[in-house]
Amino acid sequence: MSETASNDAVSQAQRRVLRALQSGAFDDARNALALLDGIAAQAPHTLYLHGLLALAEDDASAAREPLQRAAARLPSDAGVQANWSLCLQRLGDHEAALAAADRALALAPQHADGHYNRALILLALNRHAEAAAALNRCVALAPAQAQAWLRLGQVEHARGQLLAAEIALRRARALRPDDAATAVALAAQLYDAGAFPEALEQADAACRLQPDRIEAHLQRAHALRRLGRLDESADACEHALALDPHHADTRKARGLLHQMQNRLAEAAVDLAAAATVRFAPGIDNPHAGMRELRRTSRAKLRHDIEQFAHLERGKVLAQAAALRAAHEDALARLPPTARAPDTVDLPAPLLRDLAGRYNRLHHLAPAPALPGGALDPGLDGAAIERDYFDRAPGITWIDNLLRPEALAALRRYCMESTFWFDFHHANGYLGAFFEDGFAAPLLLQIAEDLRRALPNIFKDYPLTQLWAFKYDSTLDGIELHADIAAVNLNFWLTPDDANLDPASGGLVVWDMAAPPEWSFDEFNTSSAAGQARIQQFLQRSGAQAVRVPYRQNRAVLFDSDLFHRTDTIRFRDGYENRRINVTMLFGQRKGRIR
Repeated sequence: MSETASNDAVSQAQRRVLRALQSGAFDDARNALALLDGIAAQAPHTLYLHGLLALAEDDASAAREPLQRAAARLPSDAGVQANWSLCLQRLGDHEAALAAADRALALAPQHADGHYNRALILLALNRHAEAAAALNRCVALAPAQAQAWLRLGQVEHARGQLLAAEIALRRARALRPDDAATAVALAAQLYDAGAFPEALEQADAACRLQPDRIEAHLQRAHALRRLGRLDESADACEHALALDPHHADTRKARGLLHQMQNRLAEAAVDLAAAATVRFAPGIDNPHAGMRELRRTSRAKLRHDIEQFAHLERGKVLAQAAALRAAHEDALARLPPTARAPDTVDLPAPLLRDLAGRYNRLHHLAPAPALPGGALDPGLDGAAIERDYFDRAPGITWIDNLLRPEALAALRRYCMESTFWFDFHHANGYLGAFFEDGFAAPLLLQIAEDLRRALPNIFKDYPLTQLWAFKYDSTLDGIELHADIAAVNLNFWLTPDDANLDPASGGLVVWDMAAPPEWSFDEFNTSSAAGQARIQQFLQRSGAQAVRVPYRQNRAVLFDSDLFHRTDTIRFRDGYENRRINVTMLFGQRKGRIR
């Protein structure tokens, strides 16, 4: 056979393989490759086609060797480099996949799909900002690519860029008006942006498009709850749970609904069950994309290392030593940040090595309700109420709030339980919230006992919020703010000898309420401008500060409209010395009886 005839035969066989692959006729592709092997078995394009067939059959392991050889011999072929990148991506070698994708895009920078695939690799590497940039490049080159707009909206939403997310998701929705997944994504974004009626419209559309889509009913439940249509929200939750009785996000949604209905025991069961699934250890956790599980800070890692060491010393958790060592390694390898509280994406190698162990519910200490009540029996309710109302519009503090047994159980619960999932605060303190499983029966008992002991203060206000904060000995506490409730209760758990300044370390409350026309974002803000505005308001109003020094088992009770902040913190180093406060909010800011 002449060289020309041989080349023609090779070209014909290659075209036959490609046509078969494009039509999904894999047997025909295999037969054509057998002919090609008889003509040019070691030719780089033959190797490439073997790799493409293996990829098409979802066998990345079989594709690896021929594609690697083809990529080495065809370094200037953008398609070969792109498919080698895809193979590496499927094999989980994301760093090498990114390098191959970059080579492909250097050869074909206008290839929109190349930028899209590069974004997927960056997401796998937990590099969300770069992924958003790659997706923006993709949609600039291919503005009709609905999937890229959808993914861009989801990435921007996950990054907290709500306006950018809405723009992208509305473009995706216009391009895919019949796609339920896009409607669900837009509903979720609108909900987080506070546009509840529009979120409901999108959730309703998703339910019509795909009635068996759990997430559509979940988003509908969220929007209806925030619109005050609680019975309809309950129906939406039950519809979703009928599709999957164990769906964690829906259990959480139903728990939040029960909380609004003042059905706290039922709320606690749902919220604790949801947290157990959402924060479950393991690499197969389907919720691993949550921000809490893919971002960190030096302050967070230091806390977790100290907590695992505490659990190790107490022989509470068998794997505590291994967890401590893994987190020490992660802290040592974490890229430098300007300040300990600064949050960063966990680099992919650290995520991989932590293997589903970071920020998970490894241990939950028991804190049951106590027979005979949780409050100290010596509390004088009438005297407390008189003191509260004598400091208009309402401030007092209570020493020895809890019985010793209740104090010890609650301190153990907060020291041992690994539910300090929230760490996105400028001053580096960590939070545990009712909605994420900070829901022990003892906490609910304390709230109910307080309502009975101080009826003129708590009236018929339900418990609306519940959380705890834990502080580093060297970082500042919470800035000036007011809360969106009627009555605020703060109490402290750490022993007094941890506090290096007995005259401080507690709470400062001003006797001036936030103006009723101020929005939540105006009276509860950590921005420099917002803090300056609050301080100016207090100065102009002639407000007086009431400083309540820190004491273990001391509670500060005050009207939630009053501006307050954490006092200067100077506590000893060491895990056992970290300042812990529990906050309970009762009632709503608007429409309450003064």
